[in-house]
Amino acid sequence: MGKRIRKITYAFLIVALFTALNTKVSYAERKQLNIEQAVGNPPEITAYVNGEKVSKDAEYTASFKGKDIEFETKSVTKFAKADKPVRYVIFLDNSKSVDEKQFNEVKKSLVNLRKKIRKIDKMELYTVGADSKHGNKVEVFKADGKSDKKSRDKDIKKINKLKRNKNYTVLYRSITKKLTTVDNSSERTVMFLITDGEDDSAGKDKEDYNVNPAVKKSKVPVYAVLLKNVSSKPNLSKIKNTKKNILNENYSRGYYKDCSSTKDVKKGFKEINRILFDETYVLNFRAVDGSNKTLSLSESKLNIVMKSGGKTKEAALDKEGQFEYTNSQKDTDRPKVKSIEQSGDNSIKVKIEDGTTKNLTGAQDKSNYIVRFKGKDAKVWEISNITVNEQEHTYTLFFKDKFYTGSYTLECKNIKDDSVEKNTIKTDKVKFEVKDGLNPTAEGIKQAVRTYWWILVVLIVIVIGVITIIVIKKKPANVVEVPADDLMKADSKLIRLIITDRTGKIREVEWNVEGSIFVGRSNICNIYFDDDRLSRQHFAIEVTKMACYIEDLETTNSTFVNGVKITGKRMLLDGDVITAGREKFEFHSVENGGDEQVG
Repeated sequence: MGKRIRKITYAFLIVALFTALNTKVSYAERKQLNIEQAVGNPPEITAYVNGEKVSKDAEYTASFKGKDIEFETKSVTKFAKADKPVRYVIFLDNSKSVDEKQFNEVKKSLVNLRKKIRKIDKMELYTVGADSKHGNKVEVFKADGKSDKKSRDKDIKKINKLKRNKNYTVLYRSITKKLTTVDNSSERTVMFLITDGEDDSAGKDKEDYNVNPAVKKSKVPVYAVLLKNVSSKPNLSKIKNTKKNILNENYSRGYYKDCSSTKDVKKGFKEINRILFDETYVLNFRAVDGSNKTLSLSESKLNIVMKSGGKTKEAALDKEGQFEYTNSQKDTDRPKVKSIEQSGDNSIKVKIEDGTTKNLTGAQDKSNYIVRFKGKDAKVWEISNITVNEQEHTYTLFFKDKFYTGSYTLECKNIKDDSVEKNTIKTDKVKFEVKDGLNPTAEGIKQAVRTYWWILVVLIVIVIGVITIIVIKKKPANVVEVPADDLMKADSKLIRLIITDRTGKIREVEWNVEGSIFVGRSNICNIYFDDDRLSRQHFAIEVTKMACYIEDLETTNSTFVNGVKITGKRMLLDGDVITAGREKFEFHSVENGGDEQVG
């Protein structure tokens, strides 16, 4: 009875062991989070990840080490459903050191792969067996799934003709050269090695195993089916290095199948196919601010965090060369005023958006806005300050004066998006209405009184003078003789002009005006500037016994005093600011003037 129980127990253990050996262990169950490869195309990142608990339902975040760039996850898709291409770069060891039966099984699997690649996929096959240690890889074919049956059959024929008849293997040199030039920007690219791990490369690409850092810094992963070595004197140190530094998943970011039989070869191809298509997910990230600004190669250190089932996993491409965020998408969108609404009796809320980029430069500078009333005087509303709401993309402009009822235009300048191109805002004038403002006519009268009060004073003085003359005429008058020099002095005054030109440069000029002086663009004027907004003779300042006057000389762009356009002769008061073209003149009358001009 005891013997029978022992036999049953042994049988059970054998079945259990056989089951364990043949149980299909998922690559995802044996790996931590792994970034197989990633492509940066600012403001977007496409990453291919696989490993433990990677799924569509997990939460993913992307960031750069030491950089304050926030990304949002746009999509998570299993690669098999992502409709994205894969390019296989396959290196086949056809030297005599590989097992012949396994080599023949490899050819069958390669034929099957060539038949089944999708129309969007590509396949490159090279042999790395050579007749000397200084040899190089040999191209068998380059194909894509779109090729016709004739081309496919031709490629299959080339596979079937391959022989394991080379005396040397130039695996390391071939890997190094390919990895230092391979590009994965247009499609997911994987290197697929079919080798026994031995290498005979001689020359600069072999010294100190240059292949090791090439693998660690590569943009693309390395997958492999490792065959048996049947050489009588295998190079064990090279085989060990291949496993430790080339096929090691921590460096290769891929997977390899160590094959002891022909069945293992077939399994290896299937497992790699499953990892590539069913256990890899495509993550698409986009910078929250939408900026396509790039990073240098040394700054392009990508980090991805996955949260799933209450656990957090993290992986990085932090070795220079593994990932690039250097080639940006072109940004052609320009910022544009989306809407304007009145927000107060002296404020408006302006919404400015860019179709791609969130942040703007220059939008908080009040000098970059011009708001003009569409009345007769086309008054420009002076801005006192601006407040910003970044969430709503709005800028509230506060003005020193309350609005009139009527139509206005807003013109923006020097506002740019935060992109590589620095696209400038569209400068079209945008109209808006104020319906509950002040009465422009009444305010015009008030302004006229404030501006021309001196005329009323002059009229009163004249009336008083006339009355006085009438009274005096009734009395004998004494005749007073005024010297001619004094009369000349009465029409001569010393004035001071503080001039701010269009560059912001300020200078002070004193001028002894005898009769009048002219200001304009022509060099025949007393004061002239190289300003295309000035007329040749723009305005004149005239002195009399009573006061100084300014007159616009029927110019195109008008003359303004204290922001008000003048239409006739206007008396100048001390401190008045004259605006003509891009220049400003602050007027002052100097008492006891002489004949000397100071510039």
